[in-house]
Amino acid sequence: GTAQMLAKAGYAVANIDYRLAEAAKFPGAVADCKAAVRWLRSRANGLRIDPDRIGAIGGSAGGHLAAMLATTADGNGDVIPGPDISDAISVAIIMGAGVDQVTRAKETPGIANQLIFFGGTLEEKPEVYAAGSPITHVSPDTAPILMLDGELDRPGQRYPLFRDKLSRAGVPNELVVVPGAKHGQWAKPPFRDGFVSAMLEYLDFYLRGPRPNRIFDGKTLTGWEGDPDWFRVEDGAIIGGHLDRVIPHNYFLATTEDYRNFELRLQVQAVAAEPGKKTNGGIQFRSERVPDTTHVKGYQADVGEGWWGIIYDEHRRRKPLTPKPTPEFEAELLRPGWNDYHIRALDDRIEIWINGIKTADYQEEDQEIAVSTGFIALQVHSSKHPIEISYRDIWLKPLD
Repeated sequence: GTAQMLAKAGYAVANIDYRLAEAAKFPGAVADCKAAVRWLRSRANGLRIDPDRIGAIGGSAGGHLAAMLATTADGNGDVIPGPDISDAISVAIIMGAGVDQVTRAKETPGIANQLIFFGGTLEEKPEVYAAGSPITHVSPDTAPILMLDGELDRPGQRYPLFRDKLSRAGVPNELVVVPGAKHGQWAKPPFRDGFVSAMLEYLDFYLRGPRPNRIFDGKTLTGWEGDPDWFRVEDGAIIGGHLDRVIPHNYFLATTEDYRNFELRLQVQAVAAEPGKKTNGGIQFRSERVPDTTHVKGYQADVGEGWWGIIYDEHRRRKPLTPKPTPEFEAELLRPGWNDYHIRALDDRIEIWINGIKTADYQEEDQEIAVSTGFIALQVHSSKHPIEISYRDIWLKPLD
């Protein structure tokens, strides 16, 4: 099963139990899950596990509890008083989970499992419903969360407000959809492989090897350099361009540090002032500025209609290095608003994913270029009509 597949990938897996609502109303199940984390942490040496790298995975009711672990560590929100041994986790993966029990009850009154779990209706116990909603407790201390849904399980519909609140708090979060899967099929072939693959990608980023670093603090452009007329920070995002003026040149906001081998995860949004107009931007890496110009040269992971997810060699070979997406593929790939972007650059291989779907896999044949290093930069492309390209939740994991 799933636990065995995770174990084969090198993870120690504990399948924990908790009291059901008939035996213990909320917060009983949450308390049991926190007790399990403390039990594992207190016995880390004997179990040969790392007490600082514990993650939680759950589906449906279990997903709700995993999200509660991620958002209520060590008494946050006073759901459970903070103990001497921490119940904090480092990452959570939730599948088909209810993260806003108040809204759920308003939209569908009288849900039987809610009435049992919370011991009454929303009207009778509004504070309890709020306390039992992970969205209530989101803070900068919340653990990174992957929302992993089946294509036939209302993918993403449970999470828009939750994801926005996580991002505004600076908490990494992503949504991946497994094709063809229904609710509860995360452990069933043939869908299990897709779920486990996505789990391992996320777990490896946050639990294995060097810790990821947040290279944009969500408030200032500290650690970045570029033209302040074309880049600004609003609502926790870096915004390139403006919706009230055309853009005469390509502009780039670059990190003050250079990187070679890394994984980069971020969210990207592209908007044009006029509906139907195209947008253009991208994420430069292993790049450098071209003197006396606004240009840079190096690899670019592209953003914009007809270009999403390809690798372009900006101002060097000046050509796409991977195939451009078809309109049909791009329509299936993209979501309204923010899209999750993932880049891995390791020696001569570069891979790109958008919303969990691989869009590029490139092997560099020029060895002089393959060993290059350089900054990461965010682009807003020249445009005859006003556009904005926004970037947020920018996390980098060094692979050197």
